[in-house]
Amino acid sequence: KTLMHEAGIPTAAFEVFTDYDKALAYVRKVGAPIVVKASGLALGKGVYVCHTVEDAERGLKEIMLDRLFKDSGSTVVIEEFLEGQEISIHALCHGTDFILFPPTQDHKRALEGDQGPNTGGMGVVGPLGWVTPAMMDDIGRTIVRPTLEALKAKNALFTGLLYPGLMMTQAGPKVLEFNARFGAPESEVYMRLMESDLLDALQGGPISWRASYAANMMLVLFSPGAAIAT
Repeated sequence: KTLMHEAGIPTAAFEVFTDYDKALAYVRKVGAPIVVKASGLALGKGVYVCHTVEDAERGLKEIMLDRLFKDSGSTVVIEEFLEGQEISIHALCHGTDFILFPPTQDHKRALEGDQGPNTGGMGVVGPLGWVTPAMMDDIGRTIVRPTLEALKAKNALFTGLLYPGLMMTQAGPKVLEFNARFGAPESEVYMRLMESDLLDALQGGPISWRASYAANMMLVLFSPGAAIAT
């Protein structure tokens, strides 16, 4: 988030807290809707999209006091709530050069009507017909390239798979999160759509895609004290 702020990369406005009382006071001051995130790794479940102040208070308690995500809850990021369609972008990068994969969309909120908590992703569709080539060019120009250039400026040249999760807002694409890996359900869709060989692509070869669509679903089985994804 700090790197995005410094580089002018579009993302939700945010504040960072390590003190529970200060975080609680901030939430009560700005109100809802608001997003509360555990700063560390939380298996994709450390994001609380809070539509009421009470939801945000409960999220802060679970993260910072109950330590639901252990040390990942030592720091929280409290963000502006963004409205729009969420999409997954994957860019195969070598320094400041990159190739964009087709856009995909995963479905994260549990229960009918997206009424449940966030998950790590329960299924993906791709590519997305409503995301135009011009929109993808904009994502490359305003998000992927300045990110790679900012990393280069910090002497942290990046080679690998950059995976920004974006919200397509009325003001344009904004970054929700960055990963330095393939998305789990997204990669299954990409392997169905990729016509060329993945190993060749990872070694710098060209990538070709089938003129088709793919979808998958991750079945999550809940039992007392456990959740098993298949």
